[in-house]
Amino acid sequence: RRIKFEDVVSYKQKMKKDQKQNLIDIMTFDEENGLYDS
Repeated sequence: RRIKFEDVVSYKQKMKKDQKQNLIDIMTFDEENGLYDS
């Protein structure tokens, strides 16, 4: 089965975006709870 190149690219971009947002959420949570020293 073949996958269109554009689909792969957009999927990768979405995953990267979600990953970055998750990281931001975790850092924000840690900061709010005093677990993260910046």
